[in-house]
Amino acid sequence: MQLQGSEGSPNFQSTAYDFYLYHEIDKDNLTNSGRQFHGEVFDFITRDRSFDFDLSNLVPGSQVDVKATVASRSLVGNTVFRMKINGQNAGSLTLSKVAAEYWATYASGGEIHSSVNPPPGTLNVAISYQPNGADADSRGWLDFISVSGRKKGRLSKAQEFFTDLE
Repeated sequence: MQLQGSEGSPNFQSTAYDFYLYHEIDKDNLTNSGRQFHGEVFDFITRDRSFDFDLSNLVPGSQVDVKATVASRSLVGNTVFRMKINGQNAGSLTLSKVAAEYWATYASGGEIHSSVNPPPGTLNVAISYQPNGADADSRGWLDFISVSGRKKGRLSKAQEFFTDLE
């Protein structure tokens, strides 16, 4: 891909671009505020969820950043979210319990971040939830998962928009 200068000669050539993949389902608004929605629910029955991202044309040897943002509500004790990338442990997050009072924070939240050098193909991100064993009403929610990195530039249309930060 080339960018034409005003004189008609190329002054920038790019063979790769920055990509950003995203999974988010806006389903549950935990506090009915209309401001932040969460998607998939985790509980005592559904503790594990898995998501696939297409990394075809990944620049060989390049780093991929993965971020998962989650929330949890437990009145008894802490809960833990764990993330695996292609079956390998990629991080965990312990979220504190919340108070039962109506004025207290409804759920605690945070993010798990990891950088990996995966092979091209499919990137599998697995999120598991470990509720506090004493709280049967404990719930967890996935807000979103984002995946970013570099892919090889391949023009598939006559004109495309892309970002190249390098």
